[in-house]
Amino acid sequence: MQIGNEPNFYLLTPLTGGGDRTPYLPGSYADDAHTYREAIAAAAPGVAVEGPDTAAGGTGSTLAEAAMRATLVDPWLDSYIDRFGAESRSLNQHYYPFVNTERLGLSDGSSALVGGQPTVDALMSRDTSNRQTAFIRDLVATAERAGLQPRLSETNSVAKEGLPGVTNSFGGALWTVDYLMTAAREGVTGVNLHLQPNDCESYPVFCFPDDAARRSGLARPNPNYYGALAVAELVGGRILPTTVDSGDRHVSALAVRLPDGTIRVLVDNLDRDADVALTVAINGGPGEGASGPAHVQRLTGGAPEAIDGTTFAGAEVAADGTFTPAGSESVPVGVGGYRLDAGAASAVVLTAPA
Repeated sequence: MQIGNEPNFYLLTPLTGGGDRTPYLPGSYADDAHTYREAIAAAAPGVAVEGPDTAAGGTGSTLAEAAMRATLVDPWLDSYIDRFGAESRSLNQHYYPFVNTERLGLSDGSSALVGGQPTVDALMSRDTSNRQTAFIRDLVATAERAGLQPRLSETNSVAKEGLPGVTNSFGGALWTVDYLMTAAREGVTGVNLHLQPNDCESYPVFCFPDDAARRSGLARPNPNYYGALAVAELVGGRILPTTVDSGDRHVSALAVRLPDGTIRVLVDNLDRDADVALTVAINGGPGEGASGPAHVQRLTGGAPEAIDGTTFAGAEVAADGTFTPAGSESVPVGVGGYRLDAGAASAVVLTAPA
């Protein structure tokens, strides 16, 4: 259980439309949270309580994010650790790299000060990846110093329920792949992607397009769902050190070794204009680690702005929610590793034998 949802932002409710909430400072929140913890422990012994589920990010501006972190995030995390670190397992944090400034009610001038309305290209930019990595790295370091597990307990691309045409786009799916790979690589132990299942134009991985779909329980996968399917191919693997040399092209990657020794590499090409000729070199062991042909599955969806037509491994999710890959490409091992093409704005999963 968590106590309070983004309590560090209760001070901002007159600006954010968050309702009638009592403003909190770190100390007063900790006092009230302690009272709740004692009541929960008495009523339901053994129930785990985690927190503080503070909010962060949501600006798109490096300067604004730094100021927010110094005033509204770090003091809260430090206070929470001081009061509850010894009885906690994880340090829970919310994070969005952008905010829908129109839904926040900001003027054009105020919107510009916090990075403006996000775009598909902004989601896919190297600057966004760098900002996310820096924030996640700081969170992990804070948690580990306290002996806690860092968790992004609510997160997605654009705060205030996303932005139609941006967060539900194929570019948003490529952002999801990059973001989840970053969180895993940096040591985050869990990520909860926020969902608006009744709003298909938001950022959900799946949604109900109408009342009939809701009543029947038949959800529709959004592009983000296919991005999550690609990342799920790495589940159960041990993360391997990975180096990416892509020059000025925005390419990210993550590699794991699965329990049976198989090596799986996910490469995300967030450059909308550049097809990429990939060489995946597996270092260490006979033949530099490559021992036979690899298999490749692709995440494709046309233009980054597309909201329909996304597939993974040549297949779409069936109406009943099941997914069966259509197949994979075979790639021989050559001099220097595995060579293959990754189209502009796409991702590939390469599986190499043990």
